[in-house]
Amino acid sequence: MSRGLPVAKNGVEIRNKLLELVHFARSQARTLARAPHAAPPQNAAQQGEDIVAKLTQLDELNGRGHVTSEEYEAKRADLLSRL
Repeated sequence: MSRGLPVAKNGVEIRNKLLELVHFARSQARTLARAPHAAPPQNAAQQGEDIVAKLTQLDELNGRGHVTSEEYEAKRADLLSRL
């Protein structure tokens, strides 16, 4: 019993089988190209760590006077609401 490509009787049949495979591969590539590429989901601990890091950066920016107190409070409230 032979495995692999189906047996072709002549050159035209081989050509047709190859074209069929090429068309299939192209359609699969187009389908994959259209699929949305999502970032891998983070677990809750990773999300919490990211928010804590952002809060730390925000505190540093506030301490240096790079953000106004209104901006600081608004962003801080936003980040805390995500925890």
